[in-house]
Amino acid sequence: MNKNNPLFQLKNISIEDEKALVKKIKTKDRGLWSKDDIHKYKTSMFKIIAERRIEEILKLLNNFTKLSNRSNYIIDHKILNQCQTKLENEVTNTFSKFKSYIKYRGLEANKKSNEMKKMFNEIHDIIDMEMNEKINKVLNKKRDDKNYEIKVFKKKTNR
Repeated sequence: MNKNNPLFQLKNISIEDEKALVKKIKTKDRGLWSKDDIHKYKTSMFKIIAERRIEEILKLLNNFTKLSNRSNYIIDHKILNQCQTKLENEVTNTFSKFKSYIKYRGLEANKKSNEMKKMFNEIHDIIDMEMNEKINKVLNKKRDDKNYEIKVFKKKTNR
């Protein structure tokens, strides 16, 4: 990561601002910290440490890409596939250790699922209305022409 492209740009706050905030809070005696100061301190420290560790990981991945220089190495695609799979598994395992993140992801997934169900129901209702209108038109037309009796049979299911 270069310094011009920081990892976290949350609410227009840069990592440098977070570091300044931590420094400002640390100047106070720890016994005088308010709950808000403690919360800000912990949040800022998490962002700073996460930024630093992600930077290290990205540097290592960048070094790994040096293997793509074909003049020095013979690339084995099976090994590359295994490496990618292993990295994906490790990333999944790492993030699964953050219980609050898993809960957050679950809540987000539920929100999206509920939104999709709502949209599906709206579409289903629209389709039902259109189908009912078409059926009624056909039925009215048939009734006007001749007296037909329409029966709906349900398919038997073996359980």
